[in-house]
Amino acid sequence: MTMEEMTSRETDVLIIGAGLAGLTLARHLLLEAPELRILMVDRLAEIPSPKQKVGEATVQVSGYYYSRVLEMEEHLLREHFLKYNLRFYWKTQRGGEVWEDLSQSYIRKISNIATFQLDRNKFEAAVLEKNRQSPGFELIHPMANLQVELSETGGTHTFRFEAEGRQIAGRATWVVDASGRGRFLVRREKLERPSAIKHGSSFLWVEGLLDPEKITNLDRKAIRVRPERSALGHFPTFLATNHYCGEGYWFWEIPLHGKTSLGLVFDSANVAFKDVSTPEKLVEWICREYPLFARDLPQRKILHHSGFNSFALDNGQTISPSRWALVGEACRFTDPLYSPGGDLISTYNTLIADAILSKSQQELETKLRFYEPLARAIYEAYVPSFAVSYCTLGDQECFTLRYVWELT
Repeated sequence: MTMEEMTSRETDVLIIGAGLAGLTLARHLLLEAPELRILMVDRLAEIPSPKQKVGEATVQVSGYYYSRVLEMEEHLLREHFLKYNLRFYWKTQRGGEVWEDLSQSYIRKISNIATFQLDRNKFEAAVLEKNRQSPGFELIHPMANLQVELSETGGTHTFRFEAEGRQIAGRATWVVDASGRGRFLVRREKLERPSAIKHGSSFLWVEGLLDPEKITNLDRKAIRVRPERSALGHFPTFLATNHYCGEGYWFWEIPLHGKTSLGLVFDSANVAFKDVSTPEKLVEWICREYPLFARDLPQRKILHHSGFNSFALDNGQTISPSRWALVGEACRFTDPLYSPGGDLISTYNTLIADAILSKSQQELETKLRFYEPLARAIYEAYVPSFAVSYCTLGDQECFTLRYVWELT
């Protein structure tokens, strides 16, 4: 290929991957420094991917970051359900054929920071649209055969890839890997570390809104006026991230506009992935463990299904003084319980963006003496809670005490 056939790009930041982590980092940077040139590349032809993704519920850190820091509040309020905290359920001696058979623990008071049940595809599309309004932002996809040469001497990084039948090459001051489980730089730099969390997941979307309060033998009025309302309140239960718990497992129920997300997360010592690896097996498993769902779930159309035999990820670096960084699943992921994935994205984006905006190499290195161990400590603070405590999920009293302690 001759130089005349090659397209050149000079950019301030090359972001590898156009998923949630990469798109929100670009948005963050462009809000802080609109003059930045950001080149984003992705191997997928359709951005965002129409498939289901883990990370559909926000908590306070990610809810605040997406809505207020990234200034996406109006979109979130228009297109996504507000979240009504977390609720945890257990089977009782009454059985589990109807919703009122279950025992539950929950926080009744709604948070003073808005949190959301996030349709990832809608949100990612909206963030991408905002990014494209900036003259300095460019997304190229699909691309293939990406090569990146990282400079360790303070110079710019070089890259090369193929897209639209041509070769594109250029230089970047910063390179950020947001390639998800492809983990482009982690594999290239041999940074992968084993995780102490040995859990798997199987999850799906079903058509329509699954409201657990309506899986009952009570009539419509009795649902509204049952005496337990004095404690339960009248805020719609389906707006919570509902967790149905058992020994070594839990599964979520999350409402999205026009569909419901359900996902099983399990300790591999308690549940074998092969037993829940297809949508049919997963539905059968849910209905067997929590029989009330047998009255509703099998009749619903399955829109998408996916899963992971093992999902936890770790690596040995977050931000390098040589001006490259990792974020999202390309960096680390712990566990879906308590929805920490968005929190890691929010905090890591904040650290990476501030590092990128450093005015000098000395300022960058000064920041990283604090930022790099902080990023590691934030991740490691989650690990013990997930790695050794799934055995508490089957005991309501034990788990509730654990949850209160962790909140404290």
